Amino acid sequence: MSEAENRAPVATLDMLLAGYAHALRRLDEAVKAHDRNASFRAAFEALNWATSVDDRIRGQWAPEGKPLGWGWRARVSGAEVMAGVRFARNRVHHHWADALYYNETGGMTFPMTSPVFFSTWRWKLVADLPPGDDDRGRDVYQEHLEGEPALKTLLRLGLAFESVLPLLEPPRTDSLT
Repeated sequence: MSEAENRAPVATLDMLLAGYAHALRRLDEAVKAHDRNASFRAAFEALNWATSVDDRIRGQWAPEGKPLGWGWRARVSGAEVMAGVRFARNRVHHHWADALYYNETGGMTFPMTSPVFFSTWRWKLVADLPPGDDDRGRDVYQEHLEGEPALKTLLRLGLAFESVLPLLEPPRTDSLT
């Protein structure tokens, strides 16, 4: 058996994205149900999937022969929020913080973009999160996430992830039809 055949299989980017999408569906359901506990669990999971996808892309996407690292985010529309999402993930994961609050009264943010969210879970202010040892992404969190609907941010990031998928993995040809 060759060394390549002997290695444990690695989850594909497509598989990681499926996990992320599943967490987002659960978050959407929890938001609609106004279920704080389910929202926290789904957001916690989505943030961890996002970080895993970010790690995979930064280590694997090498259009000029060398992995782009964090630079991949500047090449894909919507990925600019990833540093802020990672910041939130670190506060939630390492400090057990609840990075979301439920905005019962809603209100509008401008400019309005689709999808429009009124009463929903929104990202907390940085000042309302516990301090941490690593503040990378704090500025992106403040600029792009604070007060914004969490699901909207995570859906936009999912579109960015999906746009990279065909660049890293060939389309599947094992159709069941």
